[in-house]
Amino acid sequence: MKVVHEERRDFKCELCNRALSSAGALKEHIKTVHERRRDYACGLCSSVFSGAGSLRSHIETVHENRRDHQCHQCESSFGAAGSLRSHVHAVHEKRTDHKCSTCSRAFAAAGSLRKHVQTVHEKRRDYRCDLCNAVFSAANSLRHHVANVHEKRRDHKCEECSSAFASKGYLKIHIKVVHQKRKDHKCGQCSSAFSCSSNLNKHVETVHDKRRDYKCDLCHLAFGLASSLRSHVEVVHANKRDHKCQRCDFASGRAEDLKQHIRSVHEKRRDYKCEQCGAAFSIARTLKTHVKVVHGKRRDYSCAKCDYVSGYAGNIKMHMKNIHENNYGDK
Repeated sequence: MKVVHEERRDFKCELCNRALSSAGALKEHIKTVHERRRDYACGLCSSVFSGAGSLRSHIETVHENRRDHQCHQCESSFGAAGSLRSHVHAVHEKRTDHKCSTCSRAFAAAGSLRKHVQTVHEKRRDYRCDLCNAVFSAANSLRHHVANVHEKRRDHKCEECSSAFASKGYLKIHIKVVHQKRKDHKCGQCSSAFSCSSNLNKHVETVHDKRRDYKCDLCHLAFGLASSLRSHVEVVHANKRDHKCQRCDFASGRAEDLKQHIRSVHEKRRDYKCEQCGAAFSIARTLKTHVKVVHGKRRDYSCAKCDYVSGYAGNIKMHMKNIHENNYGDK
């Protein structure tokens, strides 16, 4: 395994003030970021790159699955030295040296800050799917989308259960979350913890920053994630139920709902256990709600017509229907 040393960054870009470690890196940076040139195409997939080095790195890490850069503080390994450095800074050193000038977010790597600015504040989606017109902020997100949604590829199988995934990254996250119960990325504002930094970032933006940048054109609802908006439109407005259970007549517009249905109803799995009372649940979200309502005594939902409060949104709906919308209640 290779050992990573701190490197000098003496070559500065005059267009954005970013500092690079070599003249070659600076040249590739200008081609990639500012000129947006992609002259090197991968012969194994549709990815294109600005330099031969990036193409080589892509083939080694994605297609040959090389992970030569091992973290000495945990079991993680990476295909590039820069990825290892970013991992150490973010996960183990908890560094947040790169602060966003528009909001309160801070990141361990300059690249993460740039991606945040481009996706959240500039709303850039430079990578478009030719099959459905979905747009993404990163090339790897587009690749995963194509493999997962259109090609229905599930090449990466879990050895501990029957689950299979479109990418090795998703498989690793599954193993960490479901089987190892690892949550290495902790929120600095609450007790939530996540298996990957991207989920932590989404959590902070949607839960703590209350960001709802994705608005539905067909109703008044707004969402913190583009995927949530897409799912909402397909399920609620288009009434799509493409994900059908092979064992019963259950159907849903969301693949995750079908997975949860199979785990809870047919496999009777209860992988999420409450540490305070031993209650077990098939869905992590249900466990979270249980802890919040039962042990934390939270009552976040209130009736607009009386003083009734509940920890569950469903109880409010039922209360409205049974008490206020029937013959003897308020009309």
